[in-house]
Amino acid sequence: MHIKTFTPDFKTNSKLATLFSDDAEKIAKEIEKNQLISTTQYRKFYDWVMKWEEKGEGLPKERFDREILPMVKFLKSKVQYAATRRHCKREFKDFIARCVDKVGTQEELQNFKLFLEAILGFLPRK
Repeated sequence: MHIKTFTPDFKTNSKLATLFSDDAEKIAKEIEKNQLISTTQYRKFYDWVMKWEEKGEGLPKERFDREILPMVKFLKSKVQYAATRRHCKREFKDFIARCVDKVGTQEELQNFKLFLEAILGFLPRK
């Protein structure tokens, strides 16, 4: 598995244990090894996802689709901007874009947030 080709599945419950453990650890190691993004910059993106996941908690589907989902999709633009300013590498930008594209429901957003949190937990502190 490589970050360049990895596309998560945030809705298949049988795969979540692997996603939050083995996959997250492998992605974190690749981020660190190839210096794809700083921990500080990564945390900013994680905080964005966490903010919108919390705001979307318990909302009816219509409100979630109208108010929360667009802000989650906006993350692609934020990561693109960071890549343009050389705050992250293209591989990371593409990885986040693939992740965001897989989010369409509250449950998938929650699993995306947990996946990013798991990766963060495996990233070394400096």
